[in-house]
Amino acid sequence: FNAIIQPKVNNNNQPFSILILGGGSSLPKGAQLLSKILELKEKTIINLVCGRNQNLYKQCLEIKNTPSASNHILNIWAFTDTIPDLISNCDVIVTKGGPAVIFESLSQIKPVIIYDYIKPQEKGNVDFVLNNGFGIFEPDFDRLLGLLTKIITNPNILEGYKIKIKQANIKSDEQALINFLENQFTSN
Repeated sequence: FNAIIQPKVNNNNQPFSILILGGGSSLPKGAQLLSKILELKEKTIINLVCGRNQNLYKQCLEIKNTPSASNHILNIWAFTDTIPDLISNCDVIVTKGGPAVIFESLSQIKPVIIYDYIKPQEKGNVDFVLNNGFGIFEPDFDRLLGLLTKIITNPNILEGYKIKIKQANIKSDEQALINFLENQFTSN
């Protein structure tokens, strides 16, 4: 029921691609976030993953059928095992502060915009992203929209984040993640 993921080709003719992603069961304020992002004037590809949240999935499908979605290529996903491909084929990830999405994104050298986190357990993840220059925290949806507009019209903004992520050499396997985190705590 979802579109086939097309590989992202780096050319100026392809719209900017945003992945909105929470965890398997959680995307706080997901419908409101989608509605706000659909206010973007620039045509974008938006993939939103609802996980196991069926209410959010239904709300987002309703939003997809509104006129505000007509300027964008919008794919709404329920729970899917294609997350690595979705991350690989986007320009930026808008997410909450969960560790799995953040580290999978960073392992693929994708900057993250964190808009929410579960206090207190995910605060450390947000701090990690901000302190290392891997992304942005912006909980205000109006400012987040302005930020996305700036990034879409000047994608080079993301390059500084990508350089820092690449230098960190984060890998997407369990042992590499353990080693990386141990190194972070022993070097500070």
